[in-house]
Amino acid sequence: MRQSVSKRLIFVASCGCLIMALCWTGDVRAHDPDEPELEVPEVAVLGEKPVAASSQQFIPDKEIVLQPQGRPAQVLRLIPGFVAVEHSGGAGKADQYFLRGFDADHGTDVGFFLDGMPINLRTHAHGQGYTDLNFIIPETIEGVDVHKGSYLPEYGDFATAGAVNFRTRDIVKEGVIQGAGGEYSTQRYLLMLSPTKDRVRTLFAAEGFYTNGPYLNDNQYYRTNLMGKVTTSLTGRDELSLKTTFLHSKWDGSGEIPFRAVSTGLLDRFGSINPYEGGNTLRTTGHLNYHYDTTSGGEFFANAYGQYYRLDLFTDFTFVLNNPVNGDGFAQFDRRAIYGGDIGFKQRVELLGMLSLEP
Repeated sequence: MRQSVSKRLIFVASCGCLIMALCWTGDVRAHDPDEPELEVPEVAVLGEKPVAASSQQFIPDKEIVLQPQGRPAQVLRLIPGFVAVEHSGGAGKADQYFLRGFDADHGTDVGFFLDGMPINLRTHAHGQGYTDLNFIIPETIEGVDVHKGSYLPEYGDFATAGAVNFRTRDIVKEGVIQGAGGEYSTQRYLLMLSPTKDRVRTLFAAEGFYTNGPYLNDNQYYRTNLMGKVTTSLTGRDELSLKTTFLHSKWDGSGEIPFRAVSTGLLDRFGSINPYEGGNTLRTTGHLNYHYDTTSGGEFFANAYGQYYRLDLFTDFTFVLNNPVNGDGFAQFDRRAIYGGDIGFKQRVELLGMLSLEP
């Protein structure tokens, strides 16, 4: 008991001494006429607020280049709340996208664009709005415009959950030759260069990718990407840009497997029932952008694009349920040529002290 009381007295005395010391220090500071006053300068914090809403943002390239690249879907993961995943064990077809509570499957509810050119494919053999981003070389992306929500009509009917527009670079300051590798025979090679950077700005990029994946039935996935872009100014107040891309890829997919077969040991978790799943795809695009800035703050713009697309996809979801002899595998074939464009004029006006762009 005595030890407990003495400990309390010591604690109280210590607290008292501490308080007296703080008070004495504060009193000295308050009455010391020789101590110089510290003047804190005014600090102004400036930033660009979203044009439409808080759900609109721009992701610059400085955030993109900080992470290892391999696929454009990795760039999408920088968007808060955006999830892009693979399924079916194949790396060659479109990812599955999730945004704002929507399971957008392969792009049904998210609009995707490359410098304003639509990427979603209508009435696709593997799903409405199918969006394969593998024809974009990640290092050529200058930034990503993100709009969450369905209230921006200029992005069309696929932007139910949101829209994403990839902006590509005009040039690279220094040429890039890069090679990387990893497990499962994974290899990636990249070449980017800008032969001219002044009045005529050029960018050429090439990518080669190969991986076998962890599956017993090797993916043997390879992807070849090419891109060329030329940008110039004709009058000093305008900009003209011409871009072309090319993609060809081929892969073997592991496909779905029954859980009961894995749990009983009949099948390895990296195995497959049908080793002939997989596919191949080709996509080539051409895109023309032009805009002219008027002296009154207006902008005239015109865009035109053309694409050729091909996909052969082989899948098997029911294994041997319907055909015990030959299996239930089926093929989906898609061939299409796409062309389109838009033309318009925007004028900057001031209304009630606020600036806006009026079409």
